[in-house]
Amino acid sequence: MSRVVRSPRFLKFARPYVRWRLSRAFDGVWTAGLEEARARVAREPLIVAANHVAWWDPLLLVWLDQALGGESVALMDAANLRRLPFMALVGAIGLDRSGGGSSLGGLRTATAWLDRPGRVVFVFPQGRQRPSQVRPLGFARGVEWLARRSRARVLPLSIAYGFRESHRPAAGLVLGPPCAPDVAHLEAAVAGGLERLDRFYDGLPEAALQPGIPAPTARSDEGLGARLLGHLTRRP
Repeated sequence: MSRVVRSPRFLKFARPYVRWRLSRAFDGVWTAGLEEARARVAREPLIVAANHVAWWDPLLLVWLDQALGGESVALMDAANLRRLPFMALVGAIGLDRSGGGSSLGGLRTATAWLDRPGRVVFVFPQGRQRPSQVRPLGFARGVEWLARRSRARVLPLSIAYGFRESHRPAAGLVLGPPCAPDVAHLEAAVAGGLERLDRFYDGLPEAALQPGIPAPTARSDEGLGARLLGHLTRRP
């Protein structure tokens, strides 16, 4: 069984960097269900199962780990972890997906982590990046295995990136209420959150999200270059 290397000292420096990267890359990080999830983390250990869209997803989880106020680890493909070993310091646990039961070591480590309130395991049941609009989501059954052995509740996490009124995309996270850990129920719960994110990016008021990292106050398309072009092309 592998071990958890998560380093609070490394996280102390990694978190400000991650927040800076997210604030520079996105038109805000927007959330729903965060307060409810934070309250639940304080009461019990949780498995948070998310769809996997892009390279940015793990950085969002580093930010979400702090926002939830607990201690989080995440299951990560073992080959990628060997390539990016520093990810172990923010809580990554290697999951060997080569087959033949080789993934059990990582799953057992994650199970042992879920031994008290305040602890969280993030999982990407798709095992690879896929566009958020693709259906079915294609979840594997590892979450069900982990939930049954740890007896931790499962929260669905929906992640999608979309454009609002900026040249930069916004990052959206929807944390749903606890759901059954089987593939059918979990996929339906995550898909429901993705539908809400679609409505958010459509600008529908009933799908409004809360700013986790606020959007920049000054729109970049109204900067010096845009103002200069507007001045040069303005009709008398």
